[in-house]
Amino acid sequence: LNNIEGAAHAGLQQFDASIESYKRVLILDPNLAEAHYNIGNSLRNKACLDSAEESYKQAIKLKPDFAEAYYNIGIILNNRGNFKAAIKNYKEAIKLKPDFVDAYYNLGNSLKAEGELEEAIVNYKQAIKLKPSFAEAHYNIGNALKDKGDLDIAIEAYKEAINIKPDYAEAYNNMGLSLVDKGNLKEAIDNYRKAIRIKPNYTEVYCHLGKILYENGKLEEAIKNYKQAIKLKPNHVEAYNNMGTLLRNKGDLSEAILNYKKAIKFRPDFVSAHRHL
Repeated sequence: LNNIEGAAHAGLQQFDASIESYKRVLILDPNLAEAHYNIGNSLRNKACLDSAEESYKQAIKLKPDFAEAYYNIGIILNNRGNFKAAIKNYKEAIKLKPDFVDAYYNLGNSLKAEGELEEAIVNYKQAIKLKPSFAEAHYNIGNALKDKGDLDIAIEAYKEAINIKPDYAEAYNNMGLSLVDKGNLKEAIDNYRKAIRIKPNYTEVYCHLGKILYENGKLEEAIKNYKQAIKLKPNHVEAYNNMGTLLRNKGDLSEAILNYKKAIKFRPDFVSAHRHL
């Protein structure tokens, strides 16, 4: 009964009540690995990550083949930036559960963060093999390929992600970035605008779009996009800096200086803004 209560509380995001229910289960059966695991899940949802990790480790101690516990430890370690340790736990989860789609995907993410791009792509592809509709895995293959400089293949990966998930604003944005790197600015602009239509509050895209428009001489439209980026994110350092450069080149030095100073206010060590003052 307490197991059922714990799951019900967790489903309602009543994590403290869920933990108490599972603790009552452990009074009756201290060796129940699943109860420790579920306490870990509730603690992780409460952002009590150290305690969550200990609960997962206790679950593994009682049940050494508990793949999901290794996986969730991997998530905690990845979020801390301890990618090497996260990789080790994801690999252990996969060893125990070879069809663990999310473990392959998150292993790919940690490998990518470590700069192991080829191995990251291998794991993303394995996730896709197990789940062909995994749009995020296609997207992250695109990101890894972009980081490698394989822009044409990256663009194809982004397109596949969009085919699966047509409202994938991030894929349109990153395809735009890849197209900029290829020098295909018109198509990049089209992709940025699609991203904004899907996600009107997508701050970074306004900044990217402003930069291209400025480089193509469309100054007023560029200013409009920088202002929108700043409206959405008032401490957007790059938008202030880029607007400063645009205004300086327009001859509006006082407004340019004002924007550079705002960039420095939010990031005192921002070299580019200091250089222009």
